[in-house]
Amino acid sequence: MRLMLLAHGETERTRELVFGDESDLLEGLPLSSDALHRMPVTWWSAPEPGCRQTADRLGVRVAGVIDELAGPDAGRWRGCSVAQVAADDPRGLEQWLIDPFATPHGGESLAGLVERVGRVLDGPVASDASRSAIWPEAGATLVVTPLVARAAVVHALAARPASILHVDVAPSGSVRLARHGGRWRLSGLERADRS
Repeated sequence: MRLMLLAHGETERTRELVFGDESDLLEGLPLSSDALHRMPVTWWSAPEPGCRQTADRLGVRVAGVIDELAGPDAGRWRGCSVAQVAADDPRGLEQWLIDPFATPHGGESLAGLVERVGRVLDGPVASDASRSAIWPEAGATLVVTPLVARAAVVHALAARPASILHVDVAPSGSVRLARHGGRWRLSGLERADRS
């Protein structure tokens, strides 16, 4: 089975590094889908507005929304930029950056995100793509948040949760994974192709 995770395009608050960013995509930024048409796909989306808008802008129809692939629960940091959190809760931010199991914001830890994304990726495969088994036998593409794409890489590599901060998946970048014998393999990381 092949899977591509496409990080949503740049949003109004991407550059500010906002926790729990649910802002809209920036207007006028082109998104290229050339690489995405090289394999047969069934499109799915995470619930964030930027994910659904990225699919719309690429002109694809999504089969459904996978709530379990939402970005992490940022707790009381939701809607705050990294700079704001650094000013208001510097110790909490430092703890979050050092310890993937830390939840100084009262939300989900990075380790929890990796575990959750791993459960979804390891879910059953079905030829009919029913809701109980979302992965079709053919290739599938998901539009997800950049942090979820990072978590997928960490899971595929069976790396420590702390590795999530050592993977960079920029807006509109993609991660290619392949599953054989119940194990995931990283097939590629691609930067956004700006038209």
